[in-house]
Amino acid sequence: MPGPISQPQTLADVKTLPELLRWRVEATPAAEAYRHFDAHAGRWVSQSWHEIDAEFELWRRALAAENFSPGERVAILMPNGIAHIAMDQASLSRGLVPVPMHAVDNPDSIAYILADSGALLLFVDTLARWQAIVATGQPLDALKRIVCADMTGPVPADARIVALDQWLASAPGATAPLIIAAGALERVRERQEGQEDVVGRRRDAMRDRLHIGDNVVMRQHHALRPPGRARGVDDGGKIVRRHRDVGPIAGIAR
Repeated sequence: MPGPISQPQTLADVKTLPELLRWRVEATPAAEAYRHFDAHAGRWVSQSWHEIDAEFELWRRALAAENFSPGERVAILMPNGIAHIAMDQASLSRGLVPVPMHAVDNPDSIAYILADSGALLLFVDTLARWQAIVATGQPLDALKRIVCADMTGPVPADARIVALDQWLASAPGATAPLIIAAGALERVRERQEGQEDVVGRRRDAMRDRLHIGDNVVMRQHHALRPPGRARGVDDGGKIVRRHRDVGPIAGIAR
């Protein structure tokens, strides 16, 4: 398995997305990295780069304990948020391939993606969503672990299912994400984009267009639109790139 993430000395040394995060943490550890709304507390919460890296380390250790081999797939079925990015970064740091999926996609489409990608782990927001996927009847024998953020409701007798907090608590003390275009009635098309290509574009943007300082927050970049008649897709069926609201990839100055 991959060893510890190397610490780039300069932005030019960054080759992978985990290295880009590590470089940013080292550059401004006390600066605000993320700001998200805590629905339970009813307020916005800020986290520094140092704090977010420490939180991500819990996810890295939990995923390392699964003993997956490099190149194997980790499916993420979550709304935008810190948890989504944490699993994405943990997967990349272990040499795994994240398979991000639309949180609003239908169960049949999600089940197809899980089976076709051969994902070994699914990170899902609710137990009810997982049960809807199971109800499709799609065989998902490849899945070895289902990590569920919200375990509300009767828990099925499935040893693969674990609550997120329990999964993280049990954790002992450079590929690119799989970009999937999925449609309800269309066969999933998938492609893999080289990490160096992704990092190179973000690095150039930060170096040439932005002044990297304490006033920089980060947004995540995804290409997740299906071909055909859908938002963000042109008549030629090309995948249109979108920005999502969190993630340590492209810098946006406030």
